[in-house]
Amino acid sequence: MIPKIIYPDSFDFGMPAASLIEMTGKGPDRGYMQKRAALFDNDLDCFERKKGYSYIHLITTGAAERYGSNNNGDSFTKEARLHKAPHPKDPNVAAVMLDGGLKKYHNDTFEKMGAVYRSHVNKHKDGKPSGYIVKAAYNDDMDRGELIVGVDNHIWEKDLQKMANEQPIYFSVAADVPHDYCSYCLSKHHRRSDYCDHLKNHMLAISKEGHQISAINDTPLFHDISGVVRPADKLAFGLRKVASGTLSGADLAELEGMVPDIRTINYYESRRSPSRMELLRKLASIEKKIAAQSCGGPLKDVQLAFSSGSGFGEVDKDLIDKMRNVEPQVLFGELKNRKIVLPVDVFFKLLLGSGFALVEDDMSSVKTELPGIFGRLLEDGESMGSFISDGSYEPASGSCGLNSSDISRLVDSSSLEERPVEIRIIRCVARGGSAPGYALEKSSALRTPVSGFLAREYAKYIAAFADGMPGNVQDLTVAQMWTIGNR
Repeated sequence: MIPKIIYPDSFDFGMPAASLIEMTGKGPDRGYMQKRAALFDNDLDCFERKKGYSYIHLITTGAAERYGSNNNGDSFTKEARLHKAPHPKDPNVAAVMLDGGLKKYHNDTFEKMGAVYRSHVNKHKDGKPSGYIVKAAYNDDMDRGELIVGVDNHIWEKDLQKMANEQPIYFSVAADVPHDYCSYCLSKHHRRSDYCDHLKNHMLAISKEGHQISAINDTPLFHDISGVVRPADKLAFGLRKVASGTLSGADLAELEGMVPDIRTINYYESRRSPSRMELLRKLASIEKKIAAQSCGGPLKDVQLAFSSGSGFGEVDKDLIDKMRNVEPQVLFGELKNRKIVLPVDVFFKLLLGSGFALVEDDMSSVKTELPGIFGRLLEDGESMGSFISDGSYEPASGSCGLNSSDISRLVDSSSLEERPVEIRIIRCVARGGSAPGYALEKSSALRTPVSGFLAREYAKYIAAFADGMPGNVQDLTVAQMWTIGNR
């Protein structure tokens, strides 16, 4: 048996994987259901609501015949069919008859064995469900699995509030697979440790015959739909992926529910993409303005507030530990309201905790990536798309619970308000500091996949922070990236 984790957003469904079902006094809003989940229209009359629960429509998996494999190299067949391998391991066995796939197993196993959990603390870990499967259905028209789930309002309160405000939350599916097949050589595996070389080292690679290598799952036994939301887990996943290449669903199961580097849902693609593109262009133009003033000018002078000796970014470990106890998006929201920006070191110490030690040596390289990063994103279509759609570091409302002394320390070290900036400039000059020069073309030897990944993640945070800020604050936000990158 091979445990696997499947992220709905690792398929391209062209719409959010999860949506809060609008309710009326009589039950689910029929207009909403017909737009979003018409598949369940016949079940509305018998839709039983439990007191203290809210309801969510979820897309779980896409059939390989239409969507191909997901971003983790797992493909789920629609129904029983013959699969011919481009390069069979056994020349005498060039094809295999696959089992019934999603049509056979999706609804039956979700409804008989499935429940809703948090972060995959499921039956394998003696976890208790925080919700239940109302109905599972395979959508023939769209070739995908879908669910209606009920979740406990008390346990899911923050997530439900985010969904109501059209902010993203993330889900993943857990399944036990009795076996899988290599799509390229037809090797059959009952354990991940038995994987052939193709699935171990070449997942998602395109063979000379034009075949994309994947793990075929024709007998998926679904038992868990989990909410997974922490940006820290997303970072950890991204670092693991950078270090080892494509992570399969079996690898993800071993990582126990880390959040993938995913394109955030339709809220950002349909509503935020134009404004995010405009913001990206704005930040890139500020970079050009900074470069043009490299020999002197207002932005050059103000960078003394971020230079060595200014005290910028000097945050005690105890305060970082306090901030780690706050939900990241709420903390981002509180700090943004006070115009407090997290310097790159503090940002990653906050999100990674003890895991920061694994990337501490990369920080110098990360900082060299920051000057000019928004301009480079504009020139890189793939990276630009991820930047525009990813809302992992978007601020949320709520109290972060920090006391006035904590806030005062953060204002002194990292605020972009006029007075704290002036104080840091004076401090820098008094200590003999000076604004840095610029070196736009960094040595390629300093750039690594890890530093590039971390720099792009920090740029996403900076964009979320700068969005909607006054022009002078946006200037300072970008200026601090250039300064720390050129110390």
